[in-house]
Amino acid sequence: MALTNGGLPCKDDQNSSKDVYASVTVRPTKFFNVKATYNYGKYSSNSLAGGTGVGSGKYNPLNRFVVGAWYNDPNGIDLRAEYGVMTSKVDNVKLVDEQGAYFLAAYHLGKWLPMVRWDMYKDHSKYYEGDKLLSRETTTNNYNRILVGLNYQLFKNVTIQFNYHHFFYDKEAKDAIGYDGNNQIQLMGRFAF
Repeated sequence: MALTNGGLPCKDDQNSSKDVYASVTVRPTKFFNVKATYNYGKYSSNSLAGGTGVGSGKYNPLNRFVVGAWYNDPNGIDLRAEYGVMTSKVDNVKLVDEQGAYFLAAYHLGKWLPMVRWDMYKDHSKYYEGDKLLSRETTTNNYNRILVGLNYQLFKNVTIQFNYHHFFYDKEAKDAIGYDGNNQIQLMGRFAF
């Protein structure tokens, strides 16, 4: 349990309300964990992109719920899955109506870690532009993605990562942006200190 100043991830807290978090993790076996977290708080719509202080502006209610499970054998298979929702309704308008999920499968082969991951994000939130109520369903926030990756542990604290991503967008977003997906290749170094 936690009582915090609150605020959205990567956003400063713009009000004096407190957020309440409740989280529980269960470990039924050595490598298997299940976790659930619920958060209730208030956020300021003035500080969010697209927000114009709809409703109370500074004290909009926000609910978040996340559930996940992972199995991680450091010498074998790594399976992870997570699902989360976040909602805020003010004056019968869903200013925040988002959900996300992912599933990852990987296998530890000495210094190599091949993996595949699917993730999705859906944003059915509404926002005002002047007097006009618009939907975020037409943005690239609404996607599915497949990632195929390969990590190599060069040294104890240095990992080289290669990832290929394929994004594909929901119909509303596809129609609005004019294309149905994109591809991305990443080559990264990760250094732990």
